[in-house]
Amino acid sequence: PAPPPYAASNRIPRKALKEALEAARAEYYCASQEFRLFVLQGTGLPAPDGNLHARQIAAAHSEALRRYTGAMRRFNSFLVDGKLPEE
Repeated sequence: PAPPPYAASNRIPRKALKEALEAARAEYYCASQEFRLFVLQGTGLPAPDGNLHARQIAAAHSEALRRYTGAMRRFNSFLVDGKLPEE
């Protein structure tokens, strides 16, 4: 079968979306490692500093997950629909 009409023109957006996905994945991996370490060992800081640090770790993990899932959604949408996702 012939490639879709957008196949030749989608290399640049596809590459940019893939790079964004890879960057978000790396960021999420780092945040997950830090979060797992926190779950296993705690912060090592007394309250209230320890509580604040725990909230910051959890927030960073949630934000990284949000960015990663958004990047996956945009990349997959581009692969399926062949056009740039709207934001």
